[in-house]
Amino acid sequence: VCIKRDPVDRFISAFYDKVIKEGRIKVTIDEFLSNYEEILDKSTFKMNDGKTNFMKFHFESQTYHFGKDKDLYHKVFDISEVGTGLKKYLESKWNIELPDVHARNSGGGRKFDLSKGQLDKVKEIYAQDYDNGWY
Repeated sequence: VCIKRDPVDRFISAFYDKVIKEGRIKVTIDEFLSNYEEILDKSTFKMNDGKTNFMKFHFESQTYHFGKDKDLYHKVFDISEVGTGLKKYLESKWNIELPDVHARNSGGGRKFDLSKGQLDKVKEIYAQDYDNGWY
């Protein structure tokens, strides 16, 4: 199974969590979008493996994480379905009852809005996700 999310919502969530709330890098959204790859490449935060660039990992496309072909998955869920459709699917597959589940921060909606220019840039960055159906 795979859980997808609208690329714009995913970007806003990652920017809010990692840049604004956690302060992993000090940059405005316009600076970030204008120098996206350079800023991520220079980030020194590492994942628990000590090698993987933490910030780059969180901002990578869903195509990077899931691949180009949705047909590789038996079922693709939207993040909004974690507590409903996904739960029912897993319960039926495993023949068990699961506790209520939710995706972290999935119910809070967008933390801020993007200008038209910012929105266009985010869509450009994640164009492959739109091309591959990860939205």
